[in-house]
Order: sequence, then C-alpha cells, then structure tokens
Amino acid sequence: MDSTMLDRLTQRLDRLERENRRLKRIGGVALIGLAAVALMGQAMPGKVAKVVEAERFIVRDLSGGARANLGLDPEGTIRLVLLDKRGTPVLTLAGMSSGSSALALGSKDGVLLYADPVARPGSG
Repeated sequence: MDSTMLDRLTQRLDRLERENRRLKRIGGVALIGLAAVALMGQAMPGKVAKVVEAERFIVRDLSGGARANLGLDPEGTIRLVLLDKRGTPVLTLAGMSSGSSALALGSKDGVLLYADPVARPGSG
C-alpha cells in the first residue's frame, strides 16, 4: 500500500469512529429520554389522592422555618398550632381525648385570649 491510500483509509476510519461515538451519544440520550417519559407516565394525570395519612403535618415557610403544626401528642390530644416567623404560637386549637377542646390566641406579648373548660393546651 502506498502512503496516500493509507492516509485515505486512516481518514475514513477516523470519520467512522467519530460518527460511531456520536450515534452512541444520541442513542444514550434517547434511551434516557424514553426512560424518563415512561417513569413520568406512572403518575395518572388528573387523578388526585382522596386520602392523605400521616401522624403529623408541618407547614414550612421558604426559609425552612415551621409555620404550622398539626398532629397528635402522646396523650392523644390533637393540636393545630399556627406560628409566627419567630416560631411563637399565635393560634392553638386543641381537641383533647376526653372530648373537650381549647383555643388560645397569642401575640409576641403573650396569650391574648384563652378558652378552655378543663386545662390549657400544652399543660397536659
């Protein structure tokens, strides 16, 4: 073989290798795309869960601070507590396992209004 023929074969081989790498990349991206579409298709569009179950719900603001809590304490009292930016309770609504309920409205200066025929929320 002469050098010009060897040069042409080398150029052709280089071109084929570049095309092969490009096809492999395109195939990989296409495979990832198909897998993503298949996984996204698992969620039924428009179908909303009718029941959400948890032991506690916490609502957080954009900075990650807790702004509301809803849950049961160990004594069986269910509480809804709304908090200000500093984490101070501004509203507490409690339903005791005994059947009574309590309401507390607060501010930065303390409790403004408290209604409970049996015991303060958080004291038991």
